[in-house]
Amino acid sequence: MKIAKLTVDDVKEWTSTTYYSRGHRYYNQGAIQSPQLLGSRLTAKCAGSYSDFYEVWVELDENEIIEADCSCPIGDGGYCKHAVALLLTWVHQPEKFGQNTVVVDGSLTNKDVTMSLADLLNASDKKSLAQLLHKIVKQNPELYTHVFTTLAAQQNVGPKIDENNLRQQVEQALKRAHYMTGYEDDATGLISDLQKILTVADSYQTAGRFEGAMQITCVVMNAIITSFEDIEDYEGLLPDFFTDVIERIALCLPKIKNAKSRWICLKLLTTIDDLNFESGDVTVSNVLLDNINAKERTKVANIYTTRLESSIVHRRAWPAMHYGEFLIQLIGSDLSDANYMEICKKANLKQHLVTRLLEIGSVSGAIDAAKQSDSWTLTQIADEFVHFGYAAEAEALIDEHAQNRNDHNAHHYIEKWKLKRAEQTNNWQAFIAIVQKRFQRSPNKTLYSTLKTAYAKTDLNWLEAQEQILAPLIESGDFSLLARIHLIENRIEDAIRILPKAFSPDYHIWDIDVFHEVAEAAKKQHPHATVSIYRRLAKIFINNRGRDNYKEACRLLKRCKAVLFSINAKDEWRSLISDIKANYAHLPALIDEIKKAKLLS
Repeated sequence: MKIAKLTVDDVKEWTSTTYYSRGHRYYNQGAIQSPQLLGSRLTAKCAGSYSDFYEVWVELDENEIIEADCSCPIGDGGYCKHAVALLLTWVHQPEKFGQNTVVVDGSLTNKDVTMSLADLLNASDKKSLAQLLHKIVKQNPELYTHVFTTLAAQQNVGPKIDENNLRQQVEQALKRAHYMTGYEDDATGLISDLQKILTVADSYQTAGRFEGAMQITCVVMNAIITSFEDIEDYEGLLPDFFTDVIERIALCLPKIKNAKSRWICLKLLTTIDDLNFESGDVTVSNVLLDNINAKERTKVANIYTTRLESSIVHRRAWPAMHYGEFLIQLIGSDLSDANYMEICKKANLKQHLVTRLLEIGSVSGAIDAAKQSDSWTLTQIADEFVHFGYAAEAEALIDEHAQNRNDHNAHHYIEKWKLKRAEQTNNWQAFIAIVQKRFQRSPNKTLYSTLKTAYAKTDLNWLEAQEQILAPLIESGDFSLLARIHLIENRIEDAIRILPKAFSPDYHIWDIDVFHEVAEAAKKQHPHATVSIYRRLAKIFINNRGRDNYKEACRLLKRCKAVLFSINAKDEWRSLISDIKANYAHLPALIDEIKKAKLLS
């Protein structure tokens, strides 16, 4: 059985940026213990913040990650830092997994198990599986409820859902979160308890009893929402938990036919939405829009209309915009022009308002509405004018706004729109004028390359323009940028010549990347210049003292060695390293790092 050989990029793509960063830190700290490969499953114990160890596993096939899980509070689905740490161990240290350790007659032995767990289960008879499951439950009493409810649900024999009992379980979880020792903040312990309660809902869902699954989920979540404002969430775990609940509802709701059960789910979604927990790919708005019928649509619209009116009364601008936006998505096609625009005005949805006015041919009304917009919204509205064929009106609106506003944000958004418009219309002279102003304010190599490309699309003299562009840089002494510009122009000798001026005399390096860029560009045609750059950088790190600086100096000296060996200048290398060793003999830590880096061999 082939198992996927994953890369770091595979892990990053599978998880979120936040969990990858945390998991990478756990991997570096050696948090993964006893990693094993059992068939196609990676398993391990991972040190945790709120438990000595969490149980974590990841299932693979020959191409990718199939599924994962962890016993941590947010590990359902495995998208947690502990699963990331396990995957990074597999990426960087697959040898740690070795051969599978299995139990034979009570003793440990190594055996190469190539079958997956699914294959092993399918190959086993019902009686032996029942005996094994009974033994596992006996050894792990906490599994009893989950196993019982799962099997009972599959057989359609109960158990009956006791809503009062569920509420009591949530209340007990809240009390433990507030008062029990070992909970560093409310949400962490609470979510762990809630996930255990919701395993019963998972049992119903697995058995295809979707109404029962949602009944349990809704009772639990409504009990939590009642106490929501009292829950401390320092780790920011609640949004992920609520998103998980939204995904559960999105999976079950299309399968539920009973009108009362459906409305309980929809009402819960609107309540979660009111808590402003929208994250991930599955959002409340999407689930509602994709799953409601005409009758439900009217009831949901009434809820959001009431919320919109309340937000206006209490001057809550952002919620009003959200409710208005959702109403337009929900019932916009059924509204008259007057009612549609009334919602837009109440919710301050200028772009939707202008679009509808342009659709009905009220250009003057659209212009009046656009003039009342902030800078960012105006640029979006201007695009709508262009889309409907009113480009001249769009440009006039932008110019008038620029004259009346002098703040930084307005200038940024307006300039960005004009730049995009100049590119769309192939007005390269206007494009160049804007980019040159940007370069004057904040010179960088990206803007320089943009200017060079734009000039190539005109009859303007680039060499003359280049001289004017570089003059302020020379005057201000921005030698790092000048060196980069020489590289863009493929003038490597000029970059080498000017680079020494970028070195700081006080042993501080503010822009080390430019030295690496010039050194790498010069490596083939000017190897000795490359060696000179790296040697000088190494000297600066050495003079800054400290083990970390000595290690960086050794990395730079390794590059010197590689370049000199590539041109068969081994004697020159021996002379260089001998000089370093002699000049810094009084720094034993440096000499030690040089030996560790094997620079003397």
